[in-house]
Amino acid sequence: MVSSIEERIRPIWRKWNGVIPVWEAERAGIRPDSFRRWALRNPDATHPRKGVYMWYPDVPDGEEPDWEYAPVSAELAWAGPDAWLCGPSTLETARIGSVGGIRTSIAVPKRRRPEPGIIWRVTTGRPTTTIAGLPSESIPDALRSSIGLLDSDKMIEAVRDAWAKGLIDESERRELEAAV
Repeated sequence: MVSSIEERIRPIWRKWNGVIPVWEAERAGIRPDSFRRWALRNPDATHPRKGVYMWYPDVPDGEEPDWEYAPVSAELAWAGPDAWLCGPSTLETARIGSVGGIRTSIAVPKRRRPEPGIIWRVTTGRPTTTIAGLPSESIPDALRSSIGLLDSDKMIEAVRDAWAKGLIDESERRELEAAV
């Protein structure tokens, strides 16, 4: 039997690729203490980080989230509702080039304490798109903000891949290649 909490968190779970941010559940009208009690009693729920839960329910084929994106979803969910993917992490999530970073680049509106595995970029900007359901900067902006963070071969590969996929135009391709 599906509980009312499960009915309300299932869309969040799908959107966040198997991850449930407590702040997102709260937006859906679920009190944090009720959600925590549900998770503690649920053998299919784990708590990998403060404010972030993973849920592994039995679901029909085709309703599974994309588990490949769960790790980046969990880091972004942990960063909070005002955070979004940027730079190399946007490119990697969008499968542009072969970026393959070991750290996640996350844009936030104010300074954060250093965190292993995360590169914080403080900005007044806002996310302009979603990639794999996650808030993110656009591909052209991600390419620009990756200059200096990726070696030149990987950067050129990412620019050409984005151009081949129609995600940037010819003038952006030339501008970005010249900047590398």
